[in-house]
Amino acid sequence: MRIFLTGGTGYVGRAIVAECVRQGHDVVCLVRQGRPLPPAWSVHMHDARTPTKQTNAGAKIIPLIGDVLRADTYADALEHCDAIIHLVGIIREKPTQGITFKRIHEQGTKALVDASVHAHWARDRKRFVLMSALGARDGATSRYFQTKWNAEQYVKQSAMHHVIFRPSVIFGPNDQFVNSLAGLLRLPFTPVIGDGQYRLQPVALETVARMFCKAVHTGSEDATWELGGPDALTYNEMLRTIAAAMHRRARLLHLPLGVMRPLISLMENMPAFPITTTQLTMLLEENICRHPSDVYSVYEESPISFTTGIRTYIKPHTK
Repeated sequence: MRIFLTGGTGYVGRAIVAECVRQGHDVVCLVRQGRPLPPAWSVHMHDARTPTKQTNAGAKIIPLIGDVLRADTYADALEHCDAIIHLVGIIREKPTQGITFKRIHEQGTKALVDASVHAHWARDRKRFVLMSALGARDGATSRYFQTKWNAEQYVKQSAMHHVIFRPSVIFGPNDQFVNSLAGLLRLPFTPVIGDGQYRLQPVALETVARMFCKAVHTGSEDATWELGGPDALTYNEMLRTIAAAMHRRARLLHLPLGVMRPLISLMENMPAFPITTTQLTMLLEENICRHPSDVYSVYEESPISFTTGIRTYIKPHTK
């Protein structure tokens, strides 16, 4: 197959691109002007100006310079692809640069869906695989989750065959989430906002990559899946699990919400500040699967526990 993929240069995107190539699919990667290409792509790189399907051996990565908000930059490429994996998303807004949840999640998805409908994807039964987020729902308290939900609805209303995944926090080698927590655990005391009893259900990067790649050609059509790992852990438990992998003791310093909320509100517009009010809201409301599903059996995957997964890349701490 030839897959049209957005967000391929991001952390999760790079893993999904690599997995698609491993499974033998050519991947047309929409890349913004000036965005550096991952060095690993060079082994499989192919010229985007060759629109027809290739017959020689070996799956290819085909960078295409464009903008998901501008269908004219990729409409022709869609005509020659068999499936879409749409990953583009942001976790932090930069309004002065035009980077907002509404623009990226909603308007970006709308532009891609409209271009796909124009290319008769519904008629040809081609699949649109969307990266949403665990917690996306109507009436969500955060703009992040609400705009993810709105993007889902636009895909569903398009009449295209679709698969929507809602992953919890994703962990794996070189991730920002677990590695940043490991950095905090090296401090004499690790700051924790509130009581740390809010839960998350982290899912392994390799699980996400394999499921997305399989979803373009197997499993249920017109399905929406919550995607978490086998463990629903409190934030405190996650920190202690990471500390154990580092052979350290977690010394947690709980900071009152009454102090942290106004501080975060005051500091969140500073690029170096690590958390925003939106992110705090999402953290405190928990990020766990609410509806049991057979997603692992459908895609023939085995869940990877958080403890097992992080021990492959979090190394014992040495002074």
